Amino acid sequence: TPARQRLVSRVWDAARKGFPMHVRIVRCRFNPATEGEVQRIVSQQITPTLHRQPGFQRYLWGINRTTGQVSAMSFWDNEAHAHLGAEILSRALDSLAALGVKLDPAEIYETTVEDRAAQVGR
Repeated sequence: TPARQRLVSRVWDAARKGFPMHVRIVRCRFNPATEGEVQRIVSQQITPTLHRQPGFQRYLWGINRTTGQVSAMSFWDNEAHAHLGAEILSRALDSLAALGVKLDPAEIYETTVEDRAAQVGR
């Protein structure tokens, strides 16, 4: 289909291509009435802390504003760096807990496939 032709799929050999090798996924729940304060802690404490860590690649925050559910994904160059998350974020996690945020245990996966829409003009 034309839509499928616009997609570029790549299976990555992480070691050779430099693609982020591991993703750390943390799910949490919070009272939607506290979203502004939760977002402030994320932007002022979590994001800057992650950026200073070795092996950090990128961070995505997906939110359902109705239910107060979040999936946070950080991408790392190797598994050891991906495991550092809880240790380096303890202050920020304490701030979130004080707001009643409930965090599930982190899950870490090796990334093997990336699929994204092709950019026009490239």
